[in-house]
Amino acid sequence: MTRPDRSELRFDGRALAAARIRAGFRSREALAEAVNLAYTTITAYETDYRQPSWASALRIASILGVDINSLLTADPPPPRRTRGRP
Repeated sequence: MTRPDRSELRFDGRALAAARIRAGFRSREALAEAVNLAYTTITAYETDYRQPSWASALRIASILGVDINSLLTADPPPPRRTRGRP
């Protein structure tokens, strides 16, 4: 199996949430403050609504004490949930 090209990778929100909790950040607000980002930005990353810049992804990985590769995936993003009536 070949390794995916960096352009094929995306930040994995579920991996971010798990790493945040393992690192002792119980809330998204605490991580947001540590990496100097808005709480809503961390929420958007964890819910796969937005992708961080490479610099932000590296900063988050560093603060969490994890390798950046543990926060990346080649899997497609999960389908977005819609609000309101179907």
